[in-house]
Amino acid sequence: MNMGQANVKGSYEEFKSYGYADDILPKTSENRDWGTFNYVTVWMGAVHNLMSYMTVAGFLSSDYPFRKSCGQS
Repeated sequence: MNMGQANVKGSYEEFKSYGYADDILPKTSENRDWGTFNYVTVWMGAVHNLMSYMTVAGFLSSDYPFRKSCGQS
């Protein structure tokens, strides 16, 4: 039982008939070439961006003196 497969063939042709460009259409199962490394790198990029935003949000909520850290008084 393969729960991850969808009917991409039908949706590919449907979206193509609406005029969508080929590079943004969903890939068919024959064209899916991502491996573990690709998913890990996408996940790591999202995690690091989230941590950066959370760090800055923490600084802002704690009244971190940004002007002093930039050399301004």
